[in-house]
Amino acid sequence: MFERYTEKARRVIFFARYEASTFGSPEIATEHLLLGMLREDQGLMQQVTGTSPEVIRDQIVKGMPVKETTATSVDLPLSQECKCILAYGAEEAERLRHWHIGMEHLLLGILREEGAFAAQALRRNGVTLDAVRNACSNVRQQISQEEIAYLSKFPKEILQQLLAQETQGQIPVEPAVRGEEAVKIEGLTKIYSDVGEPLEILRGIDLTLYKGEMIAIVGQSGSGKSTFLHILGTIDRPSSGSIRFGDQNPFALNAEELAKFRRRSIGFVFQFHNLLPEFTALENVLMPRLISGNHSGDKLGVELLELVGLGHRLKHRPAELSGGEQQRVAIARALVNSPLLILADEPTGALDSQSGELVFQLFQKIQREKNLTSILATHNASIAKRCNRLFRLENGRLHEINQQYV
Repeated sequence: MFERYTEKARRVIFFARYEASTFGSPEIATEHLLLGMLREDQGLMQQVTGTSPEVIRDQIVKGMPVKETTATSVDLPLSQECKCILAYGAEEAERLRHWHIGMEHLLLGILREEGAFAAQALRRNGVTLDAVRNACSNVRQQISQEEIAYLSKFPKEILQQLLAQETQGQIPVEPAVRGEEAVKIEGLTKIYSDVGEPLEILRGIDLTLYKGEMIAIVGQSGSGKSTFLHILGTIDRPSSGSIRFGDQNPFALNAEELAKFRRRSIGFVFQFHNLLPEFTALENVLMPRLISGNHSGDKLGVELLELVGLGHRLKHRPAELSGGEQQRVAIARALVNSPLLILADEPTGALDSQSGELVFQLFQKIQREKNLTSILATHNASIAKRCNRLFRLENGRLHEINQQYV
């Protein structure tokens, strides 16, 4: 039975462990399993239940006490109820003549465990066993070999990081790197004067970035964070001042040379992933190389997708990926040309808090392992505090501040 899961069902177990740790449970209960389903695929839950996933989640969370201490094991055991649900899921898959146990079968298993808290919450919202069975009977299960999952294969180190953060406080911030200069910014200004009164967005910004450090920039909406990143990314030009990448002044280049420099030297991660919907995850990752005329094969793209935990999603298009998975593809795409600088503009802003935390943990891990230089513009105080240095952009000027005062 345990070798017949779909990838989505396996991820549900992973997310259920995370939910259980968040609420301080020593084991995975039925309600954690349902919360894991809601995190993995709200669209499927909406489709087969006809009920708002947000409503179900709110009802479950309100009924679950948070304990003072949280579990730290990456191998939280399944409760007896959950073991029954897995067995029921196998029976439901066989009933529907499906070859693998998917999320829909686990949902049916929960409904069959009538005394479970999660089953009661579903029934209060009008979700019945027969209704879900009818919805699932119209779904043809077409699972590729790559989507067949083993419950034990999800990388435990990711969950371990999350649990450590939940139980021991946030991962310590490493001291800011003071080694080789990566980017030097002097006297940077940006003034828009084409409409009405001149509008001064940036006023004489000075900043030196060092190789291997991650800095955060916070500030109110409209303070100029995106403008600053656009100039650093050479998408926009400054009104005055200079930016140097080592010995290179990109704004001294002509338009064609500047475009080549941008593709080769800068990686972008935006709030909205900006993936091309008609291309697969692998094709999206390789797109900056292909645009540059580099047709050296798929190996690097595969390695990067494996690095962000999506080696099993190579051929999936964006519509077939969750929001967090799409953003992880965007991170892999930003790395494909081994850039001098990574610019991330609200990289978790379009994600729910837990998916955003997963994405940032992954970004932080890759940044440290590959010794990347990166800037994050964010409204998320939790993320900002975990960068090497923190700056506030206010009234057009950049001020370094202590993390505890963000």
